[in-house]
Amino acid sequence: MKKKEHHILQYEFFHVGGDNVTDLAELMRECAKRAGENLPLAMAGENIGSGIKTAIRVYDFDDGRMVRLVRAYEKADEAWWKGIGELRLGLLSRLFDIWRLHWFAYKKKRHQTKLRNYAIWYLQHSKQMNFPVAVEKADRSFRPMKDGERHELLESVKSTESFWLFAFKPNEILADENESAGAVM
Repeated sequence: MKKKEHHILQYEFFHVGGDNVTDLAELMRECAKRAGENLPLAMAGENIGSGIKTAIRVYDFDDGRMVRLVRAYEKADEAWWKGIGELRLGLLSRLFDIWRLHWFAYKKKRHQTKLRNYAIWYLQHSKQMNFPVAVEKADRSFRPMKDGERHELLESVKSTESFWLFAFKPNEILADENESAGAVM
């Protein structure tokens, strides 16, 4: 019997930005501050990221459900952008169009919440269920998560407001080259 292969989900959780940042200059100051906090560790030889984001890779062990959610998000996002470009002038038509835009935005947010919660659940259960987790290194490659990192990673992921998610076709979790299966940005 052939071993079942699972899609890879690469989450990139951002520690900068969010709803409280109002302009690009403020975002750049926040990025510089975060990078500066990690600079002494990097200079000491620690293989850490920039502090701007935490990136992990996990498997979609939910029979491809997460990849289907990524694709549903992409459809809702496409419909939302299409709706923006097709706003009509009549009052009732415009009200209906705005209602549709809110519906697509709600669907996108719902999918994002489910995808984020999967990452948190996966990290919480990775030790008991022996799930592999890969963590991004400073050179943008990935390494297996160390036992002592689980709690810190989980807290880091829970504290973020925004993330990107790249879904890849089945492959090794540490692979440098992957074929895309979708994205949430």
